[in-house]
Amino acid sequence: MGISTDANTMTSSTLLRQSLDPLASNLGLVFTDARGRVVFGDTHFLDLIGPDKAGLLVGQPLHKVMGADHQTVSELISAIGRSGYVRDQRLSITNLHGVQIVVACSGIATYDEQGAFIGVDVTLRDPDHTALPSMMLDTHGDILNARIQQIEFEAQSQGAEEKSALTNLYFAAQVSAVEVLVGRMGGPRMLEALEGQFNRSAGKNGWPIQLKGGRFVVDVVKTPAEAFRILLAELFEFAANIMGQRAIIDEMKLVDAHMKPDAQAIAAKAGLRDFLG
Repeated sequence: MGISTDANTMTSSTLLRQSLDPLASNLGLVFTDARGRVVFGDTHFLDLIGPDKAGLLVGQPLHKVMGADHQTVSELISAIGRSGYVRDQRLSITNLHGVQIVVACSGIATYDEQGAFIGVDVTLRDPDHTALPSMMLDTHGDILNARIQQIEFEAQSQGAEEKSALTNLYFAAQVSAVEVLVGRMGGPRMLEALEGQFNRSAGKNGWPIQLKGGRFVVDVVKTPAEAFRILLAELFEFAANIMGQRAIIDEMKLVDAHMKPDAQAIAAKAGLRDFLG
């Protein structure tokens, strides 16, 4: 879940990640549903295809967003769904400058509690780096770590004090996980409804935080601490009514397990771990 205040913040955040992130060879991470419709694309992905597409991403076919061949991408999604993963498939896509480039594409399937295929996690990387074992994302845990690491750098780039940054980090990671799950199991309209309820609640309380196309627009300095707890509680209830508490709790526990102890401690004090069951 990207966290931004303006274009300059996003740019400096990207540069910061590229200088410190061991996964800096990543060209993008994008989540889809089982039909290949985009649920979420990370900032690396937007940097590749064009940040102006952020609000048009959710619900769009992956091939359309990437400017790639429809049949090739459909076959890729199907192959991931059948085998559970695909590694280093070469794919020609169109970058933000309208130039065709070749990327190495790896994907991991996601399944619901009944074992039904509900979507894929796709990583795009520089083909020249695919031979490096340390750069491979082989499990959902690795992808989750990459997502949390990105959120952490973006939270730190806002200049908030450490406690606020850690609260924001934990909150953003959990909201991201819930949104992706709702988008995969409920579809784009349900995801839009979730964001609408989130934004109405924030607006009603005068909190300077919004969700737009799977990304936060937030003033962390002016957002009171209780806002994160209340909004996460409402998000949890909304998602649980769609797909049941068990699926949401399991997803949130997975996120929690990948957070650093200091973030867990701050989150517990803020009431953000009350939903783990």
